[in-house]
Amino acid sequence: QFSVTASDGARTNWGIVVPEIEVASAELAHSGTVVIDDGASGDGDGVLEGGESAWLDITIENVGPFDLDDVLGVLTTSDPTVFVTSGAGSFGSIATGLTGTSATHSFRVSASPAAQPQHQASFALALSGDTGWYQHGQEVTFVLTLGGIAAQGPTGPDSYGYYAYDTSDDATGQAPIYDWVELVGVGSQISAITNADAATATLDLPFTFRYYGDEYTQITVCSNGFMSMGFTDYRFGDNSAIPAPHGPPNMVAPFWDDLDPSDGGDIYQWYDSTNARWIVQFDAVVHYGGASPETFEAIFYDPTAYPTASGDGDIIIQYQTAGNLTSCTVGIEDPDETDGLEYLYNNSYDPNAAAITGGSAIRFTTETPRAAIWLVATDRVIDDSAGGDGDGLAEPAEIVNVDVTLSNMGTSSAEAVSATLTTSDPDATILNGTASYGTIDPGNSSLGDEPFRFARHHRVRSPRHDGRPLRLVGRHHGRGDTGLHGCGRG
Repeated sequence: QFSVTASDGARTNWGIVVPEIEVASAELAHSGTVVIDDGASGDGDGVLEGGESAWLDITIENVGPFDLDDVLGVLTTSDPTVFVTSGAGSFGSIATGLTGTSATHSFRVSASPAAQPQHQASFALALSGDTGWYQHGQEVTFVLTLGGIAAQGPTGPDSYGYYAYDTSDDATGQAPIYDWVELVGVGSQISAITNADAATATLDLPFTFRYYGDEYTQITVCSNGFMSMGFTDYRFGDNSAIPAPHGPPNMVAPFWDDLDPSDGGDIYQWYDSTNARWIVQFDAVVHYGGASPETFEAIFYDPTAYPTASGDGDIIIQYQTAGNLTSCTVGIEDPDETDGLEYLYNNSYDPNAAAITGGSAIRFTTETPRAAIWLVATDRVIDDSAGGDGDGLAEPAEIVNVDVTLSNMGTSSAEAVSATLTTSDPDATILNGTASYGTIDPGNSSLGDEPFRFARHHRVRSPRHDGRPLRLVGRHHGRGDTGLHGCGRG
């Protein structure tokens, strides 16, 4: 509203009220966000959870009176539980009353492994667009509600100091990653038990393994789903709780139950000298009576190659299938059968244990929980000077080097960090997909010891096709993997 004060030569003044003038400007509003958390760094449920990274498809509505062309957005956050790894995107032209969604693979975010379910993560989106006579700019805000299950922590410790970490224990910094090692066609069958019911075989270990403070060079494997460090002649499948005087001493029980490989399935062993680990696999071994084949494996790590503070060796148990858990025992037990960790007994889990399914992994170790390690790919530099035209773009028929910077946004050091680059894009071939980053302390960044390298093929593509993302998976000393991102698109 405006007013006018007028006067004449006789010094007479008038106050005049001007009718209201309507002032209009462009206006945008946040309409919705779709979370795409598939691939190596998410579980594909469409919800951002702690330890995940995801693409965000953001939709904006033009609620103003003017059409807007070339709408662009820059995503930021001040929330310490989330980090924006790819923050620039285009929405195209948005006519008044209509909506526009960000171009594919524009906005990407990572959530801290310590982020709790139901946390409201806040974001700001700085928007700009052309009305035809002025450049409009404004900021819109929105929140994402994080999902997942509240972290329960590991099972244990027992009196000696062993913990059991499952794949849901990301916040501990000690969680395993399921990474099945197939022994069929690689390992050898354990002939004494692979076709026998209730039988044992005592084998020489390829390295000295320390367990509950004692060192062993032999291990006994029983067809009923357990191992015992050293020698035992206990061979029965009548499982019991842990700890208990019933059963074998020094037990490692991936699946102690009345199994019967004489009726179906085989048992293999293999020494993976390259990775300093010895593995036992039960392959499709059925329960007594021939039902519910189970496939699982126990991996024993050489303590000299994978040292722990106590000197005891790490054990990881993996389940490719998990058919019938109603009458089995999963856990470990000491030589005196007075101490141990019971992860599962007759379908009853420890309160902190995640349910065992196909794709589960459990790590038994004396290593204590650590503060969260949160690795994020914060920068990438494309170099096509040697194998292309040097314009910094990955174009057809070029060979491209990519230097990726990793940053530790967590509160614990990540040691012996390595990373592997993969892609599902049929127009790209990875030529060098690994790099080492050494130790990355909290708040610090590191560049790989060599660039990643990939080739773009000659295939002619639609101008709208921007390729599929390159994915980076990092591994640190705790043998857990972290989904990384932000390294660009093919």
